[in-house]
Amino acid sequence: MIELLKTDIGQFNQWRLENIHQRLEWAKAKLTELDLSNAYLVNINFHKADFRGSRLRKTFFCNSNLEHAIFLNCDLTNASFGYATSIDEEIIQKAMPHFDNGAYLESADFSNANLTDASFQQTFLRSAIFTGAQLLKTDFRHSDYNEAIFIGADTSKAIF
Repeated sequence: MIELLKTDIGQFNQWRLENIHQRLEWAKAKLTELDLSNAYLVNINFHKADFRGSRLRKTFFCNSNLEHAIFLNCDLTNASFGYATSIDEEIIQKAMPHFDNGAYLESADFSNANLTDASFQQTFLRSAIFTGAQLLKTDFRHSDYNEAIFIGADTSKAIF
């Protein structure tokens, strides 16, 4: 399935919606320098996955484990790690009734990532790293971001 994700996001999303309850085990996956925008990365174990340099605009990570995942220099504009606010209506209807948990992001590294309009509502971000990240209108409401590092990040318009 990981190859399908890399080659045809539309087909992957269709499969994902049909198999929404199947937990995928993609720990330590190498997903660098890819365009995975609009992907439904729901209910996946991405422990220590590497997304460096990838484009993940409007990507949906609900109910996924992203502990120690690396998002250095990623474009995560409008991505949703928690409650879906700006995601495709189809994924909201199919996934949200079943998975109302945000992503688990302990120690995830978002250094220098663009997180404009991203949603982290109801996520676990303890010790996450946001060094130098763009957080314009990024939504952190109802999240645990205890001990998260925001050095050099623009948090002036983030929603806490």
